[in-house]
Amino acid sequence: MEDHLSENMTDQELQQLRADIHRALLEDANVPDAHEAFRLFQQSHPDNSQSSIFHHSAPTPPSPRRIRLYYLGIAAAAACLAALLVVQPWHTEPLVNKPGELLVYKANPQAGGVSVVVADKPVAITSTQAQQQGIVVGNEGEIHITPDTKISDEDRTTLLIPQGQLAHLLLDDGTRVWLSADSRLVFPRRFAQSGCREVALVGEGFFEVAPDANRPFVVDCGKVRTTVLGTQFNVRAFEGENPCVTLVSGRVVVAHGNSQLALQPHQQATLENEKLHAAEANMETVTSWLHGEFYFDGQTLRQLLIELGRWYNKDVVFATTSHLNDRLHFSCMRSTNLSSILAQLRLICDAEISEHENAIVVN
Repeated sequence: MEDHLSENMTDQELQQLRADIHRALLEDANVPDAHEAFRLFQQSHPDNSQSSIFHHSAPTPPSPRRIRLYYLGIAAAAACLAALLVVQPWHTEPLVNKPGELLVYKANPQAGGVSVVVADKPVAITSTQAQQQGIVVGNEGEIHITPDTKISDEDRTTLLIPQGQLAHLLLDDGTRVWLSADSRLVFPRRFAQSGCREVALVGEGFFEVAPDANRPFVVDCGKVRTTVLGTQFNVRAFEGENPCVTLVSGRVVVAHGNSQLALQPHQQATLENEKLHAAEANMETVTSWLHGEFYFDGQTLRQLLIELGRWYNKDVVFATTSHLNDRLHFSCMRSTNLSSILAQLRLICDAEISEHENAIVVN
């Protein structure tokens, strides 16, 4: 090696190289940056994960850090085992239903693109039928509601966001809504000139409400109603989960029945056991989806895998309940393919997690 190097180096440069090598062998070497090594590995191995046809800019809540993986030793191991993961990828297998398995998330095999309900049937958001309903898609993927004096204030539209996709909607009043995967928003194509501006949400949405002191904005999630005049907040209300509202800026009032809570920025209201509870929010966890990330800070393995199932449109099955409530700290980009994510998870938890043809299975 030295002979090869000497052909392209002066004597002085060669002597300096020898000295540097000698000093490095005698002194303590710097610890490699495992995070950086893992980041470079992810960059050099692009994936083929699902993505939305709508490319849009995210809102501007507090911006989370990019690609932070907890457990430094585990990150180093992931970087060192990168070659093995590439050479020997995790193979998928057909799912075999077994007695006693717990299905915690059900995928939708018919999931297509973002759609709007017309005459009780979903049609593609880019279709002629959708355009006839006053709905168009802008150049940057933002869905616009075009004014139409023939549309009644009572006419409401349902927007469906499938697994693995996001959507960005501009409402009639100038309010912007970012909708997460597997979500549904019902809204009027034109808000009434008086009274409340009301929409209904199942799933998760981030709202940037256009101020209007005379027309409060209301998000109805069934058990919880959130009222604002103009602010930024996140609403999460998936079926089977406790609904929660997180305030980024401004002020909101969250109500359940006769009880209500007024939130301050960075507070979160959650409905548990039919009671509203307020607490400080982990803003990175709440808003990470807006920036194309998965970010978990002490969530259970069940919660984590449901999010993966929702994004990659896979059933999530626990063959045993022993690891349901294992808590993990983990983050990665949503553009990462599922096989790579599960390989990372197997390094930081005791559960055996496998990818099958149509499911994620935990043993």
